[in-house]
Amino acid sequence: MTDPLHELIDLLAETPKQVKSLVTGQQESANAATIGAVLADALAEERRVRAHVIKMVHENTPYLRQRDAGVTPEEAAQSLEALAEVFGRERGETLTLLMNLSMRDWEREGIHEQHGEQSVEDLIERLVEHDRAMLDRLNQLRKA
Repeated sequence: MTDPLHELIDLLAETPKQVKSLVTGQQESANAATIGAVLADALAEERRVRAHVIKMVHENTPYLRQRDAGVTPEEAAQSLEALAEVFGRERGETLTLLMNLSMRDWEREGIHEQHGEQSVEDLIERLVEHDRAMLDRLNQLRKA
C-alpha cells in the first residue's frame, strides 16, 4: 500500500476518537438533537461508502446510487455517546475492508450517480472530506 493510501486510512482511523471526544457531555446541551443528526448522517455515509466499495470490488464498473444506507429510528434515538460508539464500530469495519484491499482494488471504478466515474480511492478521499466537515460542525455545535 502506498503512502497516500496509508495517510487516508490513518485519517479515517482518527475520526472516531475525535467524535467521541466532541460528543462526550453534550447529551443535555441545547444542541443535542442537532449533534445527533450530524452523527446519524455520518453513520449513514459510512455505511453507504462501505457498501459502494464492496460493490466496486465485486462488480465491473457498477452504478453507485446515492441511497440511504439505513440509520434505523432506534439507532438515531440513542444517546450521543452510543451513536458515537456505533459510528466507531462501523468505521472499524470500513478500515478492516480497506486494509485488506489490493492496489488493484483501490483503482477499481464505479459510476456514482452524483459524482460520475469514481475509483475506490476517490470515494475514500470524499469520506475523509465528509469527516472533516462533520468534525468542524461538531466543534461549532459544541462551542455554541
